[in-house]
Amino acid sequence: VEGVTEEFVLPLVAAKLGYEFDANGVSVVNADGKDNLDALYHLYQAFEIPTFVIFDGDRGNAQKASRNRTLLRMLGQSETEDPDQVIGSNYAVLQADFEDALKRSLEAYLPGRYDTLHTQATQELGGNAGKGLVARFITRQLIIVSDADPQAIPDHIRQIIDKIRNRINRLYR
Repeated sequence: VEGVTEEFVLPLVAAKLGYEFDANGVSVVNADGKDNLDALYHLYQAFEIPTFVIFDGDRGNAQKASRNRTLLRMLGQSETEDPDQVIGSNYAVLQADFEDALKRSLEAYLPGRYDTLHTQATQELGGNAGKGLVARFITRQLIIVSDADPQAIPDHIRQIIDKIRNRINRLYR
């Protein structure tokens, strides 16, 4: 994955959906930025380690978006600097970034909910809390309410976890 947000959020949601990453041999590896994803991908491919790559499309940020061509080519996809959000069988690219996708999903479902949770996270975690910790806080709150309201967990995160689960099942079953 591109960063800490995905590293913190995906295992929490997967567990809530009944899919324990650790028990199924899935590791969420934080590449510490888009520029490092291709090196990790090639390393894992050299050792025949199955991968599912997740990165931000960085729509609206031309400097960061230029790496999309390289990553999409590496994954055998059509090259573009401005990809739409796509969740494929071995990769996911989000239109802007993970946090924006989370915010857009929540705002479409419950207007104002993201901002309320973000403010609550900042108050409880402190103003210097990084975006990964804030996203983890928001995700934990969504998981709490998801028993009564399954739509609280954003669809794009469910889809990513389903694709990872399907990839592992196809490879090892």
